[in-house]
Amino acid sequence: MVMLLLVVFCSFSLEGVFASSSPISPQDYKNVLKQGFATTYFEQLNFDEVYDKKDVEDVAERGFTNLRLRCRQDLDGLNMTDFLANLETVVDDCLSLNVTPYISWINQAAELDATEESRQGYLDWWKAVAMQLKDKDYRVSFNLFNEIDTENSLRKNASSYNDWTRSVIEIIRETGGNNEKRILILASPEKSAEGLQKIDPTIYQNDTYLMIEAHTYAAGPQNVFENGSCTSSPPSCWTGDGDTMGKSLLDQNIASATNFTRENGIEIVWGSWMPFDSTSGTLNQTEVIDFSTYFVQSLKDASIPWSLNDLDIFYDTMARQWKSELSTIKGQEFNTTLVLDAIVENM
Repeated sequence: MVMLLLVVFCSFSLEGVFASSSPISPQDYKNVLKQGFATTYFEQLNFDEVYDKKDVEDVAERGFTNLRLRCRQDLDGLNMTDFLANLETVVDDCLSLNVTPYISWINQAAELDATEESRQGYLDWWKAVAMQLKDKDYRVSFNLFNEIDTENSLRKNASSYNDWTRSVIEIIRETGGNNEKRILILASPEKSAEGLQKIDPTIYQNDTYLMIEAHTYAAGPQNVFENGSCTSSPPSCWTGDGDTMGKSLLDQNIASATNFTRENGIEIVWGSWMPFDSTSGTLNQTEVIDFSTYFVQSLKDASIPWSLNDLDIFYDTMARQWKSELSTIKGQEFNTTLVLDAIVENM
């Protein structure tokens, strides 16, 4: 009887932590995020057409527990007041359904030129978002950048990257409320976890509520080889069932992330991955399922939360239902239902 009461008490306590009126450690936040989708609701101006609370209900029903809310700062005609109100609507809907929302900033032009004007616009944007959401419970987190694939951006300039990151953390923390101890997810300076070494360690050594994003496979694996070697950068190839080429590279990519956690004490979020080759369309249906199955299981084994790139591939946000017809991705036809089923089965 005593043991039963103890189990009930512990379960209640964990539920209370994740509800969440008290700060959540990065170690516990991994279990709050678990698995979910990246979204495009705020990458366009037709929010009322593409978003409905039913989307979140359907996502939760399939067993997914996070939505990465990618938000473009550079949309022509963006009304910041409307955007903030709509963002708060989605955040509240997610929280009410026990789906964890985390907000990610996008402005590729600003990251590319990395001028002082762009930096100030970045800081102003995050200050506005942080003020709007400062009293939301601790399940809400902020992903400070969205990954991009630009060779000459501030991601390639460690000094600028560290300056922007250090400044935005200070700005967000200063808004007060729950933002003082809210989880902030740092961006990876490069697509691979190996780029995490470029982050100034004093940034995360002085703040216990930080995590770091990795996003290898954000555009999916590729079947691209030259003389038997993988030619994608970072190496993210896959062929057949992955035994010949794929599994070992995937293991290396995850090991780079887990090694960084072990050596530096900061947890990893796989902020974006895609099962399809969205660059060249080199993988078939069977390869996509084999890759997805192995990747999801590997992330699970490593206790790394993730977001799938992206919801629109699997879910029709206009019709408010999961896609059932064949979808064409880079010239290849896929049954996305079968792919999603394989992912869910291995989560």
